Amino acid sequence: MLGVHKPNKAKKEKKKKRKTVVPTIVVDEEIILQEILPHLRTKSLCRFKSVCKNWLNLITNDHVFFTNHSRKFTPPPPPLPPSSHTKLQLFSISSDGPDPHS
Repeated sequence: MLGVHKPNKAKKEKKKKRKTVVPTIVVDEEIILQEILPHLRTKSLCRFKSVCKNWLNLITNDHVFFTNHSRKFTPPPPPLPPSSHTKLQLFSISSDGPDPHS
């Protein structure tokens, strides 16, 4: 009968879990309100309304904030549809031939 090799428990090294330490950064609330929140997308702002009453008021009731934010994130208008006077040209590019720059 073949013997079964069992590793010695004393030889096993336990791996210690290292905790990742993240430094705490303190940012003035005015910087957040004036420099960070205006650059966030509308979806993110809707989530952040629940952070505190000050943010809720700013996001929902501050006319200047709302106007500036909506201007910044208004999507561009869709392209104009082609008219009957528009010419459609198709081009084909191939790399099979010799390099003209050689």
